[in-house]
Order: sequence, then structure tokens, then C-alpha cells
Amino acid sequence: MGYLVGNSSPDVSYAFPGDPQTNTGWNEFAKNNPADDRRFIISNGAFKFLPGAVVDLDFSILATFDSSSTTGHKNITKMKTENTAIKNFYNLVNQPSCLAVVTGIKEKVSQKLDLTILPNPASEFVLIQSPTSLLGASIKVYNGLGQVVFSDKINNNAYQMNVRDLACGLYVIEVKSETLFGNSKLIKN
Repeated sequence: MGYLVGNSSPDVSYAFPGDPQTNTGWNEFAKNNPADDRRFIISNGAFKFLPGAVVDLDFSILATFDSSSTTGHKNITKMKTENTAIKNFYNLVNQPSCLAVVTGIKEKVSQKLDLTILPNPASEFVLIQSPTSLLGASIKVYNGLGQVVFSDKINNNAYQMNVRDLACGLYVIEVKSETLFGNSKLIKN
């Protein structure tokens, strides 16, 4: 949102909504802003992303240079022409016009592990097992503050863990590999 300091002009959607080519309205050329690096942030909203919803946001950033112009601010006509071309292409194709940009992280789909922890509550050792092989998975134990208090790699189909050194309390045991994930609670006596 832009506004002219010390003037009663209304708020506008652009920092300088005027036309520097015709030197009308509020523009950088009229304010004698020196040519320099210009940086900006694109934002949109407010809206909600509901679970499973897909929202497409398309942005276009246009920068032009007219080599026939001696001053950079005079290439507004070329910019408007190129902007119209981009809009026409987008409307014709009816999809993002430039390139596919990944803005998220592709999630790996993991198989849910059913973990059995015996005995539970425990004071010395526990056996962690599953109908699915645990071989090659990693194991982590989290305390009530979410801190990892133990981690290891599972080298068998089941895993025996010494819990003597754990303080009494509630823990979460997490077992995961590239394709498997499971967690279960453990009570240490």
C-alpha cells in the first residue's frame, strides 16, 4: 500500500501509481528517485487453506529495458505492451504461463507401523516389535518436553532397549524409515 507523505491523496495499491513517461501522477521520476536496486515482496490473502484443498496463485513479475531510450523511466510503453502480451497468453492458455515453480515439499507417503512395547510400564528393558519388519529403521525416544533422550538404528526385526537410565515418566517412542512410521507411548517406572 502506498501513500504520498504530507498530502491528502488516498491510499493506492502501488508505491508510485503515476506514469513517468508522461510525468503525470505520483511517480519516481517526478520525485527524483535515483535509479537503484528495487526489491519487493509479493503477497496475497487473506484466505484459508482447508484440508485437501488446492489453491493456485499466479503472479507475474515484469521488467523491461528499452535500449532505444536514453532514460530508463521512458520505457513504460514497452512494458505496457509486454504486460498485455503476458495477459493475453495467460488468458489463452488458461494456466500458469511461465514455468512450474515448486513452493512446497513433496511428502513421502509412509506406511503406518503398529508398534508393541512390552512390558509397559517398564523399569529395566522393553521389547519393541511390529508385525512389519523394523530392520533398518531408526528409533527415537522423546521425553515430555519433546527432547530426544535416546536414538539408535534397528538392526533386527525387533528391538530391545535398556530403559534403566531414563527418569520415571511418560515417553514417546518413534520408529521410522523411508517408508514406515509409527509411535507409541512408554511409561517408565
